Amino acid sequence: MVLIASAFRYEVDSRDFKGDSRVRVLLTGMGKRRTRRRVREALSKGGVNLVVSAGFSGGVRPGLKAGDLIMASEVYDRESRRRWVSSALPSRLRDRAAVGNFVTVDKVVSDPREKEELGRKFNAVGVDMETSAVAETADALGVPWVALRVILDPVESRLRVTSMFQALKMFALPAQRREFFQFMGSVRKASGSLSDGIKFLVS
Repeated sequence: MVLIASAFRYEVDSRDFKGDSRVRVLLTGMGKRRTRRRVREALSKGGVNLVVSAGFSGGVRPGLKAGDLIMASEVYDRESRRRWVSSALPSRLRDRAAVGNFVTVDKVVSDPREKEELGRKFNAVGVDMETSAVAETADALGVPWVALRVILDPVESRLRVTSMFQALKMFALPAQRREFFQFMGSVRKASGSLSDGIKFLVS
């Protein structure tokens, strides 16, 4: 079985894999601590052959657009300075995804300058808040892992919405409603691209 670990349903919706007994979607919530606990609980039950860290990512390399797939060759944890190498890097996904390093952080990174700096420092393609926890836990339990994510906000874009609560507040303000719909359009585009990528991975 392939375990898809994602923070929220609007990133990876289990309904996209309904009827596929090979795939289980695990919603972990945001951040490393929750992800580590939920993934450990799932893997301890056995039966998982591959863990996929999936979800939205901030772009940290020029040239990547919203909706572009990225796949991790390695993941760095910015706070602990630890590094994990992907134990499962499907070669057939290389035509569909930009391959490079991921960097996992403790807080949402929205400022373009900070994202660009992370890209240079870690030679990375994306930044997220969960992949290092997935890698750490999977490695500790001897289960192969891969990280397949999708760019939501490119490196040159400031991410103004960092939670659904914030998005709903934006919707409530008529002056910001247009921006809300633009953001939700980006979310739908990113989620659809990621779903297609995961289906290709497990097919």
